[in-house]
Amino acid sequence: MSDGEAVVVQPRWAPVGDAGVRRLFCVGFDPGEATGWAVLRLDLDKLVKLGFAELVLRGGPDAVAWSAGEFRASENTMADQMVGLLRGVWMDGEFGEGELSDVLAVSVEDFILRMLSTDRNLLSPVRVTAAFNYARREVPIPVTRFSASDAKRVVTDERMKALNLWMEGSDHPRDALRQAILLARNMVEEPFRTRWCGACPWLREA
Repeated sequence: MSDGEAVVVQPRWAPVGDAGVRRLFCVGFDPGEATGWAVLRLDLDKLVKLGFAELVLRGGPDAVAWSAGEFRASENTMADQMVGLLRGVWMDGEFGEGELSDVLAVSVEDFILRMLSTDRNLLSPVRVTAAFNYARREVPIPVTRFSASDAKRVVTDERMKALNLWMEGSDHPRDALRQAILLARNMVEEPFRTRWCGACPWLREA
């Protein structure tokens, strides 16, 4: 991914101690009037072996790290910042090793209209997601979407607190983190992981 003069947003976490470990980066977004973002950095081999919860509880700081926050700006600027976060993660990982490269996975909260309203901000998630999809049109990273209800049903407040993945304050970073967690949980399953890795072009490049 070329960074050029574009926006770059770096996750806030400590550098890894073991450079030889293959990482999985799971990025979650909760787009809207304020856009939540979250990134999980996981030891991929340990994730597959232990499962998500066991890894988080017992893997140690070098096997698990996370960072979350929110963007507050115009919708187009937030879309640029979302792509900037992907650039920052790309710069943090190792993506030039062909099939041994790190894996980057992205989920954006799916928006389902459940009420009628004249509030312009109601459709802000749709506009921000559309702007993000346009801004990332040349970024070769697959993206999936989970509904807010599915994410909250699986990744409950209680589970986040039990895993020490809870942060006080705005809902937006927490909801973005739910997206990243749900994606990481799915990556434990071999069929899902194989399909995802098959859609990552850098894993096919020597």
